[in-house]
Amino acid sequence: MDSKKKWLIVLALVWLLLFFFSTRLTLIATGYNLEKIKNDEFTTSSEIHFDINRFSSPEGLLQKVYFEGWAFNPANQPETGQHASLILKSVDFSYELEADRYRRPDVSRAFPEMNLTPDELGFIGSFSTIAIDTGFYEMFIKLDQADRDPVVISTNKYFQKNGNAFIETKKEAGQPLEELKDFERSNQVNFNVEACKISEDRLTVKGWAYLTDQSATADTVQIQVTSGDGKIYYFETEKYDRPDVANHFEDENYLFSGFVLSLKPEKQLALPVTISVIINETHIAEQQITCSE
Repeated sequence: MDSKKKWLIVLALVWLLLFFFSTRLTLIATGYNLEKIKNDEFTTSSEIHFDINRFSSPEGLLQKVYFEGWAFNPANQPETGQHASLILKSVDFSYELEADRYRRPDVSRAFPEMNLTPDELGFIGSFSTIAIDTGFYEMFIKLDQADRDPVVISTNKYFQKNGNAFIETKKEAGQPLEELKDFERSNQVNFNVEACKISEDRLTVKGWAYLTDQSATADTVQIQVTSGDGKIYYFETEKYDRPDVANHFEDENYLFSGFVLSLKPEKQLALPVTISVIINETHIAEQQITCSE
């Protein structure tokens, strides 16, 4: 390698280092630098009332996102000293997006029976997506409360950071499987598919399933998908608790019977699409369900 090429490589590396550090210094200088925090620092609560009125697209040189909303915990009202912020949570770490408090008398008027103090119900802030690592994030609202441990609640909003893009997306649930062969039709599979839909190439299936007179705790649920062109695909679902199912059948064995599948298959599915529910890769339901568009 001649000296000219060596100098070009050195200059390129220097430029990259300067770019990285100048970006980081700019974020620090403007107050938009974000530190990663541990995921286990939060306690989840389902009691928080909230709404996000604004969450803008990234804009400007720093790719800033502006957000605004309100939040309160009805169990702790009336009180002062609460402070809301947003949390972007990935698998390994989180970012906290600080916000300023402001008055929201419209919120206190909307809940007259709760005697809310309007001064600290609102929150407003901004952050730079440049400070966020590439990855998939779930967004939470964090509520710091006077003399109490902070709590968080999921907003059920999900974002993908990829390069300069920061876009809202849907949660992926489930994964593709290799071909399943060792199963047989069974009338032991009791199930209900509450939703089966194909929209923008995304397949979403949701419902519950269990084997009659057996505990669903250790069961897995798979979905056999038959495309309109005759091709067959298999997917693993995510399981979750369904207390309504256990209550309906008066049997706690069926508590962990819920399942959900939501993803974009690698190959586009030809319509019409039908599905069958499989349990433990061995028992397949006798009935088939046709998905809607």
